[in-house]
Parts: sequence; C-alpha cells; structure tokens
Amino acid sequence: MLSYFQSKGYFDAKVQTRTADKPGLKQIVYVITKGPRHKVVDIDVHGNEYFSDQKILEQVKVQRAHRFNPFSHGSYSDNLVRASVKNIENLYKNAGFSQVVVTPVVKRTPNVDITFQIAEGAQDMVESLRLEGNNSKPESALAPN
Repeated sequence: MLSYFQSKGYFDAKVQTRTADKPGLKQIVYVITKGPRHKVVDIDVHGNEYFSDQKILEQVKVQRAHRFNPFSHGSYSDNLVRASVKNIENLYKNAGFSQVVVTPVVKRTPNVDITFQIAEGAQDMVESLRLEGNNSKPESALAPN
C-alpha cells in the first residue's frame, strides 16, 4: 500500500496496521495517512569532476516527474534515495575512489528537489601488481585484453 500511495505522489505516506482477534475471525485495519502530495521536479549532482552529470544520473533510482504529463509525480522514496547513493558510490569505487562520500540533500517545498553532493576524494592507483601461488595459468592469460 505504501508503494501505491508513493507512486501517486504521496511521498510522506504512512501505513499502520492494527489487528484485533475476535472469535473465529482476525480483523486487520490499515490506518493510512497520505500527507501532502509532492512532485519530483529536479534531480541534480554537485561536486563531481571525474564522471559527467549524465553518467551519475544513470545510477539514480529516483525519477523526475514528466514535464508534459500533469498526472506524473515522479518516483521517490527513502529507499530509492538510499539505492541511488549506493549506486553512485559503487560507480566511483569501481573507478578507484575508495573514499567517495555521496550525501543526498532533499528539499520539499511542496515539490521535491534532490541534489546528490559528491566528495570524490583521491583516486587510488595501482602502481605495481605481483601474483604469487599461481601454478595453473600463465600470467598473460590472467591479464585483461
């Protein structure tokens, strides 16, 4: 239910359940607090130098509302923001930025603006590599082409 209401723009929705046992029956009551309706109007990145904005935005799970569709609210939840942060961090870590920190800044005015603030840190470079204990394959077979 929470996903349904968030997909309709109620990003602050809360769903609570209450149960009551009655003879031969279990009653479940859902208490839904929708909150105000929002629209994701902007998603931005700051602090990135190594990757382009577009490359980073490809990692983001939050989605903007469609400009020309008045019924579109975009996609937003705390889980989507966390997944976006993790994806961006993994992109950087795979490129050698082991100390990268990505901080999401979410502003709700009633509309939602999200900025992913990136502190890249230094890029780790491998100066030399030595393999030990490999007796089954030549080193040239282990190296990427």
